[in-house]
Amino acid sequence: MSWPTMISRKGRRMRTRKYRVTAAVLGICTLLAAGFAFTQTAPGPGSDAHPATATTLELYPLPVGADEAVQRGRYLAMAGDCAGCHTVDRRKPFAGGVPVETPFGVIYTTNITPDPSHGLGKWSFGQFYTAMHEGIAPGHRYLYPAFPFPGFSKMPKEDVQDLWQYLKTIPAAAQENRENGLRFPYSFRPLMFFWRVLFFRADTYAPDATQTAEWNRGAYLVEGPTHCADCHSPRGFMGQIKSGKSLSGGVVEGWWAPNLTGNQVDGLADWSVEDLVQYLHTGSSPEASTLGPMGVVVEDSLQFLTPADLKAMAVYLKSLDRSSIHTPLPGGGTPVDAAKGRQVYDDNCSSCHLWNGKGYPYAPGIPGISPPLAGNPTVVDTDPRNVTMAVLAGSVEPNTIHRPLPYSMPGLSGFAQALTDDQIAEVVNYIRNSWGNKASGISAEQVKAMRLARGIPEPVPAKPAKQ
Repeated sequence: MSWPTMISRKGRRMRTRKYRVTAAVLGICTLLAAGFAFTQTAPGPGSDAHPATATTLELYPLPVGADEAVQRGRYLAMAGDCAGCHTVDRRKPFAGGVPVETPFGVIYTTNITPDPSHGLGKWSFGQFYTAMHEGIAPGHRYLYPAFPFPGFSKMPKEDVQDLWQYLKTIPAAAQENRENGLRFPYSFRPLMFFWRVLFFRADTYAPDATQTAEWNRGAYLVEGPTHCADCHSPRGFMGQIKSGKSLSGGVVEGWWAPNLTGNQVDGLADWSVEDLVQYLHTGSSPEASTLGPMGVVVEDSLQFLTPADLKAMAVYLKSLDRSSIHTPLPGGGTPVDAAKGRQVYDDNCSSCHLWNGKGYPYAPGIPGISPPLAGNPTVVDTDPRNVTMAVLAGSVEPNTIHRPLPYSMPGLSGFAQALTDDQIAEVVNYIRNSWGNKASGISAEQVKAMRLARGIPEPVPAKPAKQ
């Protein structure tokens, strides 16, 4: 099982015994919730393949002589992937401008540097805490939950204070905030009040006295600063995380964000804590390698967490047990014959993954790594969309301090322009049913639907040779 997504955010249903809302308002609220409680896209300028860099430490500048509070705040900023979501130009960390694409328009992340005109320079700590804990900006302006305040509300005030102290040390960037491109009524912020009534409750994390300190630390990090549930959870018809299904898997940018619980069927039951820590730290483990937006999270965030904190997160996640709700792939059609994919595989895949699907497994210091396809949990997952997206759109593993030679699948853009939908379906089904693998098939119509959903152009037919 691999995690091909960006770490996520959490929403909670709130009882409404004291509220009477008319049917008309509820109808508007439904539209708003569906528009704004969606899973956020991965940070970065809208690419499934994240270009590797030598290091991303430059995203989190630390002034010389920084005190302990500032250092703690920087660590929390790393845990929350603040720079990843608020940096479109790496020369101006935290200056905002990253587009969050949604079916209802686009939201642009904001400048959170100390700039007095466009950033947080004129904010007080009280205003910052209210935004983090309550999701309300100065002027009683409701923030959309694309900003993960439901998770950040778990953070105690002292942690928010440390984060605030760190953000004040970031070089101010005079970069204007972009106007969101949301359609009406989604652009009308006051109506977010009703979504909040139904699905949000600010509650600082309270340790469970029946659990160990390590388990509680992991629970706080997962549910709070790293806000994992936002991507790894299924959504209801109003955009809320389905009750009792937090962290059980969801769909993000066409990728399946897998079940993060210890569920025996499709969760992390077969992963050891040690392998899970390695995966979070480097983006690779004996079980799997990162695909899609999850690589951005490892590169810009998780690689900087301490092994102790990553172990605590792993212990907490494996203690949970929730089954997945797989969203059926659109498109219909009949799965193509896997045998037809043999030639496509030999022509396009075997040079890296070898004729037997064993690839070149990762080893420190060895370049040109390609993960094995034989027995790969991602390849034989119940949901075929991740292996299909890897072929269709490509994927780049994170470039981390601990593993500086990432694998690129294939190049930066996949085989979208080289293979037809029929050929992609054929090779995916061949990979999922060769070398001992056995999994369900995918149809050319489903590949086409995935291509259209991601805005990936059809391959251009080759021009006939002149006679």
